[in-house]
Amino acid sequence: VPAMMLISCSGGHNRNAGQTSQPAASEAKTPAQAPKPVARIISPGEEAFRKNCLTCHQADGSGVPDMYPPLHNADLVKGPPEGIIRAILFGLKGPVVVDGQTYAQAMPAQNLLSDSTIALLVTYVKQRWDSTEVSVTSEDVRKIRARGSH
Repeated sequence: VPAMMLISCSGGHNRNAGQTSQPAASEAKTPAQAPKPVARIISPGEEAFRKNCLTCHQADGSGVPDMYPPLHNADLVKGPPEGIIRAILFGLKGPVVVDGQTYAQAMPAQNLLSDSTIALLVTYVKQRWDSTEVSVTSEDVRKIRARGSH
């Protein structure tokens, strides 16, 4: 009976013959890892909104009941950008009605904000709560600031 020769492809003899081999540590399969959340990029306008408007108008624009009006469905937001610019620069006094609810809390002037910051804010507010693709410039704000509150 001729002798049989066993040749191993691994280059050496197999000490664990007949056993299932385990992959090397570098080849070991790890359990599926949960996908990492995708970071959302915050626009400069949203960042300015968070720093200057969020406390009163809330991140979702819902406002504070009986104190500060929501931004969605607000006539000021639905109107031309000049109205929001004037409200930021010169403040608002008197009652504001949004969705049949009256808000009497005055909005103080934010005239220390730069023209470019106000432009970013107004652009963000119009795009977010009025779905208007408008781009307000710092020059637009500068002209309104120069005319004053009258």
